[in-house]
Amino acid sequence: MPMTRLLMILGAMAAVLALPTQAQAQNLYAGQYGAGGTWNIYEFWHTGMTWSNAYTHISTLTDPTGGTATGHMATIADANENAFLASLITGSTWIGLTDREGVAPNAEESQSFGSPSNQTMGWAWVDGTPFNFQSWNAGEPNDSTGEDAIELLTSGLWNDNKCGYGVDLPVAPTLQPGTSLDEATAAYAIVFLIEWETQFATLPVDLPLFRPLDMHIFPTGRMQGPDGAAGMLGVREVRWGMSTPTVVQAVEIIQSGLGTKYDGFVPTLDLTDPNTNPDGGPNITTTPITILSNGHGGATDDDNIQTIIKGRVYVPAGQGGTYSVQFRSDDGFALRFLDQAGNPVPFTDHGELGRIDLDGALSFPNPTGDSNSRGIITLAENSVYDIECVAYENGGGAYWEMTTMQGDYRGESAVVPPNTLFVPSTANWLPLGGTSIEEQTIAGPAPVKLTSAARATCVIDVLPTSGTFSLVDSTYFVPIMIEDARLGGIYPDENVFDSTIQTVAMLNPESGSGGGLGSPALEVSGLSNNFPCPTDDYFATGVTGSLRVDDGDGVSGESLQLTFAMFSDDNCYFEITGENFTQTMSLADDAIDTTYDINSTGNTMGMMFDAPTGNAQTFGLITVDEGEYDFEGYHIEIGGGEFYEVWVALGDYVNNTPDPTAFWPLTAVNLTQKVFQGNTALQLVDPTWTPGGDNADFNGDKIVDGNDFLIWQIGLGLTGQTNNDNGDANGDGTV
Repeated sequence: MPMTRLLMILGAMAAVLALPTQAQAQNLYAGQYGAGGTWNIYEFWHTGMTWSNAYTHISTLTDPTGGTATGHMATIADANENAFLASLITGSTWIGLTDREGVAPNAEESQSFGSPSNQTMGWAWVDGTPFNFQSWNAGEPNDSTGEDAIELLTSGLWNDNKCGYGVDLPVAPTLQPGTSLDEATAAYAIVFLIEWETQFATLPVDLPLFRPLDMHIFPTGRMQGPDGAAGMLGVREVRWGMSTPTVVQAVEIIQSGLGTKYDGFVPTLDLTDPNTNPDGGPNITTTPITILSNGHGGATDDDNIQTIIKGRVYVPAGQGGTYSVQFRSDDGFALRFLDQAGNPVPFTDHGELGRIDLDGALSFPNPTGDSNSRGIITLAENSVYDIECVAYENGGGAYWEMTTMQGDYRGESAVVPPNTLFVPSTANWLPLGGTSIEEQTIAGPAPVKLTSAARATCVIDVLPTSGTFSLVDSTYFVPIMIEDARLGGIYPDENVFDSTIQTVAMLNPESGSGGGLGSPALEVSGLSNNFPCPTDDYFATGVTGSLRVDDGDGVSGESLQLTFAMFSDDNCYFEITGENFTQTMSLADDAIDTTYDINSTGNTMGMMFDAPTGNAQTFGLITVDEGEYDFEGYHIEIGGGEFYEVWVALGDYVNNTPDPTAFWPLTAVNLTQKVFQGNTALQLVDPTWTPGGDNADFNGDKIVDGNDFLIWQIGLGLTGQTNNDNGDANGDGTV
């Protein structure tokens, strides 16, 4: 961007902010928060009006788009709309929330002066929007000397403030008599935000005065700054000397070429100001990297920085699909992936804070103490992508951190993919370029292991093609079917299939890996098994064998509390013969109360998940003495991605949050080390490298360097050496 244009933009912005008392309409912004997912228009007014005067003034205005839409102070239905509006504002802004009786439907003054009070009672939105979402600042609302109006802060948090009404205005309160006191003593030079109920079906890009903030954050071409290297990200920090209102201006500053530049390379995106954030971001536990321009100008805190971070990532073969990208920063950021033609690869959804612009970039555009944003993106296997990330810091604790994980993890209630034990802990988020396999050495043996290989039996064509499939329905009770099939000879031999398994973990390889924490790791370790039957739909499986309980401390006969974890698609059951499970718990998102329970087969109470779901994650608590026991496990598969596996941990993880590192697969193999895969990290590669291309990477290390040049020399006979690879990377007989 030319210097003159940038200076004009920043100058105009400063001029607007310097005229808070001038009652003039500012830019219009569109947000898809109208009824039924339609687009409403948001309009800012910079004015010295009190909340009450602004509320009245809106009734004198007309739809700025030329239509007949009604306007009101902006109302907020959920966290996404709250984050959107916070991303637009540059200072405290009145919104349409009040507890002043007679203004909003059901508003009712019920606060106590000077102390944090009930955060829900009495508050109401001026347009009648249900008050189901709240985002109070710490200690708010405190009704300090009387405060009945709400202002939105740039952090996205809310504060109550004086509304401007006199005593008993606009009506004498009847619901809480005598509570509407005089709040007209202070008039705050504050912005107010109007929401026009335009409810456009599509984004109205041709509106007069319409300037959709950060709807296109990045330029069309690639951004300036170092491109990175194999195993490294390129970083450019720009010291501009001014604060940055949004990430859009940070992009413009970087592209302008102005300011003092600091270039370098880092192995992970985990940069921090060591004086204010010595531990860096909250997810990466290794020592963070000091920002390149730390201490610029002798300052203690690293403020007023814009940075561009670039690199090329490789998605390994077999690891394509959905990825979650998490960005934590102080202040805002924007992140995009580009394909090899330079086209944006869009994020398709987001969670927590953050938003997605029209080109698919993930961002938290406004200043904040913790952007805490997550985006979902689909990446193809054996492919490379260029990433560009812009972040900025205005003041008070700079850090930028990016982590990734395979699957959809938009929040704590995210959709859990079938290759995960449960919603991952912080440790499962891997830094960009980090290791893909986490190995953990455990002292002592697993508390429960198979005494020998178990027997697995499948019966096919035993389920109807429609109706209810239930473990407890007498018609389809799996233990009866399995045992009758083998012992009673009810089914023809060709419908029954037997095998032995070393680990209670079975899957159909044609449907991909299966269930819990273990399936990917068990495949890595060679411990997983295929179902013995040749079909992937409508079959039942029984697993029988014996196990030994021993915590390995050398003291025999102890009574141990154990948690078994059972994962399957679909229904599943597990019991220890003659012993009773006492509690169960499920982490399956689609579970209902009746789908997991303890269930009796004869004199034994087993753990059960009785629903045709692709995501059974059931935990059962049992107390047994050390020794040997028989066990039985059963599984029904209806169709689509079958797996069944059992894990176990010492201790109670039904009443406590399950810890993935505490669980061991139920196996006969003598394991002294657990290997589990929390995520396959995106590898940082040389920016010139592409998979499968004749690009001079002769030794295949994804780096074009002197080692490749040596191979090339050998191939030409320049060194007098010989080498079988001889630099003919594409196999055409020539170098």
